[in-house]
Amino acid sequence: MTRKISFIVIILLQFSSPVFADNSIVSKSDGIGDITLTVYNYDIAFISELRNIELPSGRVELTFYDIPSSIIPASARLEALDGTGKLSLIENRYEYDLSDELKLSSKYVGKEVKLLFIDPVTGRESTKDATLLKPGRKPVLRIGKDIVFDMPGKILYPPLSDDVFGAPAIIWVLDNGSEGPRLLRTTYLARSISWEANHTLMLSQDESSADLSSTVTMYNSSGMNFLNAKLILIAGEINLETGSAESEISYSKPMSREADVIEEKVFEYYSYELERRYDLMNEERKNLMFRRFSDVPLVKKFFIEGDEALYFSQYRQGVARGSAGVMLELKNGVDSGIGKPLPAGIIRVYKEDSGGRVQFVGEDRIEHSPPGELIRIRTGSAFDIVTERKQTDWLRIAEGVFESSIEVKIRNYKNEDVVITVIEPVPGDWMVLKTSHDFRKTSSDVLEFDIGVPAGKEAVLDYRIRVIL
Repeated sequence: MTRKISFIVIILLQFSSPVFADNSIVSKSDGIGDITLTVYNYDIAFISELRNIELPSGRVELTFYDIPSSIIPASARLEALDGTGKLSLIENRYEYDLSDELKLSSKYVGKEVKLLFIDPVTGRESTKDATLLKPGRKPVLRIGKDIVFDMPGKILYPPLSDDVFGAPAIIWVLDNGSEGPRLLRTTYLARSISWEANHTLMLSQDESSADLSSTVTMYNSSGMNFLNAKLILIAGEINLETGSAESEISYSKPMSREADVIEEKVFEYYSYELERRYDLMNEERKNLMFRRFSDVPLVKKFFIEGDEALYFSQYRQGVARGSAGVMLELKNGVDSGIGKPLPAGIIRVYKEDSGGRVQFVGEDRIEHSPPGELIRIRTGSAFDIVTERKQTDWLRIAEGVFESSIEVKIRNYKNEDVVITVIEPVPGDWMVLKTSHDFRKTSSDVLEFDIGVPAGKEAVLDYRIRVIL
């Protein structure tokens, strides 16, 4: 599957030989005045940096260090914001020699190296001078006047020289029309930065309402530490050209303070700008409180799902036994106390037992839920509601025409009456010929019944259906 990014980053990038400049300037993280991370759910972030740099006039080679090793070099863009003089980009290039063994060893072609030998009997080490002629897994070396292939031992390289980039760097070759301090903004995309939402639903004792809290988990494996960064989170599905965190079920009491969030619609996505600034270190996983909603009304429902194969083939396994599924429904509306767009993520459901201990009762994944959307959460199966499904008759009426009679028994061992929704996926064109209960056609291929079952009793649903495939 391919995914294409749905916004355009303009880039001037040349793959010609480097253009040499009269002046070389180096900028590191201490020159970053401000940094903003716009982070998506899809392991990518759009990063904007402001750097104040003293530049001479004329042609300048400006090297930016302290950038992510996961940067997408072709997305890099540089512009001057001060308006004090013209600044033209001649070329840029990305360098990181330690990212690849072949690339690093290529820097030493024609240079002196040493070969390290270890005597397999004595363990004694010895070295021999050599010249690297060809790098790679099978290097070619010159030892004295001899050319050597597949030499045993390890190659020892001398210390890194000035032309070896031991850290990721972008080199900008610029034509600067104004000598002095320049305010520069650079933007780029980087991989290995992502976020996801995790929602917690704490049920009330009567299960008629719940407290809903949402946290944001940030992930950074980009190779860079982001200090005092502004965070903007984008919720929505962007298309990317192809190039989850582990599940946790432990409950922790929600943080007392939710994040100050500026919410905005951007294109076809929702943007959440966190007003506080954060440090996001490399290889860090950081949890931030996002939203909190109290006393959200909900409804618990029970359901049974059928099998469409029962309508066009004979079921030879006898009786199919199971349990009713459990679903919680809540409305993302102002009246329910939410009324805010909820980003997609895992929602974990908890309830206190009679001793006041919090127990985990199930989880589900919800999709992006705009205001007004009905949120359905499947938590598991009901222990006290047993079901049996049996195909009591099946006929092939003609080619592609079938009739089936289905019997569904539902036994309720609870101390209260329940209503079970029987959901039947039906293929092709169909018609209900006979039924013991009222039904509704919720879509072209779904048939539903609501079956009331008194406490401690059994209810039986019988219906016959004709299917044309």
